[in-house]
Amino acid sequence: MLFVNHEEIIEEMQKTLDNHPDTKVWFHAGEFSDSLALTHLTGELELYHEFCLKNPRAIIELRTKSVNVKELIQLKPLKNFIVSFSLSPQKMGKTIDLKTPSTQSRLKTMDDLHKKGFTLAAHFDPIIYQDQFKSQYEGLLISMQELGLTNVLSYLSMGVVRFTKDVYREVERNYPDSPLHSTPMIKSFDNKVRYNHPMRMWMMNTVKELALKYGVQDSAIYFCMEEHA
Repeated sequence: MLFVNHEEIIEEMQKTLDNHPDTKVWFHAGEFSDSLALTHLTGELELYHEFCLKNPRAIIELRTKSVNVKELIQLKPLKNFIVSFSLSPQKMGKTIDLKTPSTQSRLKTMDDLHKKGFTLAAHFDPIIYQDQFKSQYEGLLISMQELGLTNVLSYLSMGVVRFTKDVYREVERNYPDSPLHSTPMIKSFDNKVRYNHPMRMWMMNTVKELALKYGVQDSAIYFCMEEHA
């Protein structure tokens, strides 16, 4: 399913912006689908770019795992038009990001966009516990640092794997050998199923320390969907 009512969406975005005249307003695309993968077919990117150009208080985040930036690079880079890439360590990505561009391909695309002046961000989400998860994320951050990406991120969000109860049951049923089941999960503060709070905080702080070591600014890092981060 593709949305085609982009003019209506932009009208609603403008109303939201007008209702909050004294602050920046953040909009994001790509939470339930990829915001760049089909833009060469759907053609809406320019409309949202123009909205950001006219409204400096509006921030649009394009969340993606895609390397399809053909349409994006035709547009003028804007500080408030952010391209955020979901990233996993290379080995982990082969397991959980099936049929998507490799981590190295995404990093290369980020490097290309950075050189053209685009504003970038990254998501380490979901972080999944494995015995080597620390060394794997260190490898990812080293690769990012070598490309000069760690110190240019607008933000880096981190989140530990989580599910609604029904989805978790499906994962248990359909993927019984997944590394997701290597550590017990519980129903958490928001009724989602995830690792317990001490485990989550240990994992994210471990990766945060690595991110700081390799050049990500402390002010750019935040933990996603955590009540007591």
